[in-house]
Parts: sequence; structure tokens; C-alpha cells
Amino acid sequence: MSTEQKIPWQTKSQEIVLDTGFYQIRRDEVITPSGADGVYNVIVNKPSVFIVPVDPEGKIVLIRQYRYPTQMWSWEIPAGGSEKEGIFEAAKRELWEETGCSAQEWVKLPDMQAYNGASSQMAHVYYATGLYQTGQDEKEEDGIVEYQSFTWAEVLKMIESGEFSDAQSIAALWKVKLYLDSK
Repeated sequence: MSTEQKIPWQTKSQEIVLDTGFYQIRRDEVITPSGADGVYNVIVNKPSVFIVPVDPEGKIVLIRQYRYPTQMWSWEIPAGGSEKEGIFEAAKRELWEETGCSAQEWVKLPDMQAYNGASSQMAHVYYATGLYQTGQDEKEEDGIVEYQSFTWAEVLKMIESGEFSDAQSIAALWKVKLYLDSK
């Protein structure tokens, strides 16, 4: 596979047309791969972190919350955006905020393109073990109503049935599964 390929898109100009504080919408004037002039709107997000936390019994800790954009309840792994801290610090913070847990061991897995057809966001995946409770969390601020531990088999059944349908969480779980299978 060649890494020296001609980039098929050319950027003529870029302008931020919306800044929510959480994300931006950038309007790019481009020359498309066919050579035509065009416009590409890009969602500009800070990098995100996805943590697959495994408790001392070998179960995966999931969180449950209501997602306003889809109007659905959702089982997910702990995740969120990086703020002013580094990526690893963001992962530790998100795990604590959403579950009240800290982890003794962390493995960084390859990054994912979160929504590459519309967003610049990169998702950083961590596998966290040696979990222990800190006695504090911030899950209420995020609307997290519960967290619970599940076996790998239970999580796979939840995915199969559609009860667990968050695509980025599923992709992060898959990365951890591949990592564990390769050991």
C-alpha cells in the first residue's frame, strides 16, 4: 500500500460558520476529486476518548444514559471529549466522572476516525483494568442513570439484540477484543 498518493481534494478556503463551544462547523470551499468546485461542511471536534473498563471479575463496565439526539436510552462504554488536558488524562477523568472508578493498568489501542465523512474528530481507545471505586463521580451531570458490569458474552448478546447500539462503543470493544485475542 503506497503512502505517497495524491490527495484528491484541494482546499481553497476555510471559514468557521458556527461555534457552539462544544464543536464548530467549518465551511470549506474545495476542488473535488473530479476537478469541480464544491463546498464541504466539516464538524470540528476535540479528540475523544473511549475507555473499555474491566472490573476485577473480568466484566466490562457499561454506563446507561438517555441520548437526546436519537431520543433513545443507550448502553455505552465510558467516553467523552478531551478538554485542556492530554488524551490519557482525559481518559482517566472520563472513567472517573462516569463510573467513579480509577484503573491501575491502562493499554492504549490504535485510534479510530469517529465520523470521517463529516467530522475531523479522532477517537482514542483505552483498555483499563485493575478498577477500583473512588466513592465519588459526576455521572448525574452527564445524565448517566446507572453503570453495571457485564460479561463479554452478555455484551455480545446486547449488541446482537440491538439493546447496545452505540457504534463507537462497539468499535472500541472490538479493538479490545482483537487485542485480547492476539495475546
